[in-house]
Amino acid sequence: MTFYNRQQSDDRNVQEMQSTLERTLQNVPSLDSLPDIVQGNLIEDVTISSQNPTFVEHKLGRAWKGWIVVNLRQTTPFSGGTPSVVQHDTTAPQNPKDNVPLTIIGPVFPAPIITAKVSIWIF
Repeated sequence: MTFYNRQQSDDRNVQEMQSTLERTLQNVPSLDSLPDIVQGNLIEDVTISSQNPTFVEHKLGRAWKGWIVVNLRQTTPFSGGTPSVVQHDTTAPQNPKDNVPLTIIGPVFPAPIITAKVSIWIF
């Protein structure tokens, strides 16, 4: 794969620089060879509720393989002291090539209705 267009030049320094660049770029892995977790999208400021699943569109162009919550900000008052948990809602309709259905649960039962703003890395 070529990341640049080689320029014709009579200047020996330019020719050497381009040759060095070509050798260096040969060692750069293609995006297809990177681990799946690196080939993801960061989806920011998604509101997730415990009441209904939130379908987070990932735009990966393929089925998702996993996700990581990278930031969680509780938006409803909650005094339980234990953080909420974001989970994959397996009871919701599944369309892994387009979205991830997520809900949030609190630490008490019966759980109050809670919402949170999250940022999620989907891969």
